[in-house]
Amino acid sequence: DIDGVLARGGVALPAASVVREKLVGRNGRDWRVPTVFLTNGGGVTEEAKAAELSSMLGVEVSPDQVALSHTPFRHALAPRLRNRPVLVAGRGDVGAVARADGFAAVVTTRELALADPRALPFRRPADFLPGGGDRGAVGEGFGSAAGDRGGGAGAGAERFSAVPPPRHWGTALAPFAAALVFSDPHDWYADLQLLVDVVETKGAPLPLPADAGAGADAAAAAASAFEGIFFSNPDLEFAGTHPRPRFGQGSFACCFAALHRSILE
Repeated sequence: DIDGVLARGGVALPAASVVREKLVGRNGRDWRVPTVFLTNGGGVTEEAKAAELSSMLGVEVSPDQVALSHTPFRHALAPRLRNRPVLVAGRGDVGAVARADGFAAVVTTRELALADPRALPFRRPADFLPGGGDRGAVGEGFGSAAGDRGGGAGAGAERFSAVPPPRHWGTALAPFAAALVFSDPHDWYADLQLLVDVVETKGAPLPLPADAGAGADAAAAAASAFEGIFFSNPDLEFAGTHPRPRFGQGSFACCFAALHRSILE
């Protein structure tokens, strides 16, 4: 395990020395026993996490030795959802991570917010662009990649792009096949609202284009059924640099479930 065992807040703990002393040869490359690093953190690729671990531990860690919270998505979901639109949520450049995991038609919650600004009345479109509008380097809906759990720890303000999705994705013509939470979201208000919208509309929260032909809803429903929302990390709390545990993705999932249940009632 990594968080709270080998490292905390991106800083190696004393136990990390066991890796160097017991598991790796003097050259820092040859592993004496098969070793895999597991973490419920995410929001980065296995390659990026391997590079971070190599630097922190002073040994050579390969991407094949790393399993992140969302690594199972690559094997369990990507093969059957590869070319169907999916909505991805989380902190870090989760759009790029999802594409690296084999999902070809990816829309992030930031991009969905840009496609229909009416969905988030307490946010502005500029909040979901690099720079966060006139709020400075980090906008309310954009967040920072720095922090305790993956997602590009130590990288500073996120600078990746956010653009509206292709014209029909997220409508009844090409509904999202699923919603995937890759890492602990930064903006709970925005992601909770958008994920509830997606589930309530069975993958089609965006309005149909004005020129959509008659019968588009039925044709799309027959071609692509919404498979649900998938969370990659069940942890209610995690150990960071703060003396008390902090809310994790599991807490976010509990909030989503409570909201959805209340709406259904």
